[in-house]
Amino acid sequence: MKKVFICGNQMSGKNILRKLLDGHPNIICNHIHDRVATSLLGKGPKSYILKGWSKNRKSFVGSARYIEVCYGPDLTGRLDFSDLLYLLYCFSDYRFLHRCANLGLVYFKAKEGVLEAVPFKFSIADFEQRLYEHFLNEGQSASIERLVDWIYEAYAETLVDLESIVNASSDEPLFVDTLSNGTQPVLEALGTLSDAKFLIMDREISGLLFANAVRIFDQQEAGGVNKYLFSKILFSQTGYVERLTEFKKTIVSLSEKSDNIMVVSFERMIFETRDLLEDIRAFLEIPTDEILYRPTIFGKSIESESGQILGRINDDPRDNLSKEDMTTLESYSRHLGSGEKRKTVIPIRAQIGMKKIYWSALEKLGRRV
Repeated sequence: MKKVFICGNQMSGKNILRKLLDGHPNIICNHIHDRVATSLLGKGPKSYILKGWSKNRKSFVGSARYIEVCYGPDLTGRLDFSDLLYLLYCFSDYRFLHRCANLGLVYFKAKEGVLEAVPFKFSIADFEQRLYEHFLNEGQSASIERLVDWIYEAYAETLVDLESIVNASSDEPLFVDTLSNGTQPVLEALGTLSDAKFLIMDREISGLLFANAVRIFDQQEAGGVNKYLFSKILFSQTGYVERLTEFKKTIVSLSEKSDNIMVVSFERMIFETRDLLEDIRAFLEIPTDEILYRPTIFGKSIESESGQILGRINDDPRDNLSKEDMTTLESYSRHLGSGEKRKTVIPIRAQIGMKKIYWSALEKLGRRV
């Protein structure tokens, strides 16, 4: 099965891009962050498959149906179907897929803090039966990539049977999934899944810092607005800045080495949606369709008054910070992650340090009043 992975950091727009791709007759999207297939690429499942076939379990070889799973030359392990289900429960969010299937709903964030739901018609029993049929009928051995394909094919077949919007008469559909945050999942998939394409989200560091601070603040301060606490959170992300900068360097390097990688600008996706989606359409080699230009989940339009997705950035720091704080944020994000000489960075650190003392004092004073 042809695979497309949307990648990036937290708050980088991965979910929005997936909703834009959804509904196209050549695309099947997984809207649930379950990592059911891609979890098998990680170190834990790999170690289990290659080393977990203990002496006690070898006694079942004659009676249990198992396959040889190949990770590469001289890297082969055995796996039966119960092992596969065990790995899905232990190393992915398969339970979350169960929960959504049982509820018959998929929830999404219309905007930060606002959840909405769309119907989700999916049978876990049918999915596992189809996966088991792949396991039984497709030979005694399989590469790890083929094992991933079985999971995606079983998922797609289950959706299609349950009146998915996918056009069964179209060419082989693309399966669109979302990888976990950061570069490691990209490197794991890129090194294993030879036919996959990658759409890697790239957002301005200042925007990512602000959006992440909003998310953290909402978790800590559910009862109201404390601008001093928020400012402390916003400017206490030095390690995050450095990880984001390293991420940007890595994706530039990867995109220069592979024709299967496209770096996607978050800001362009929001403000130049049609032009960007045309570039993505050409990259994925799919026909033009108007549904690409509006966000959907399983073909159902989801942009509403409660959460406009395109045309404006809901968590844009320029609309929420003072001019002084915006200037500080831009300097903070630019210098701390730039790798510049220490003498350039020290004034920024000192400036933020003084501001933190000031904000802490005001926060404590406010709590006493």
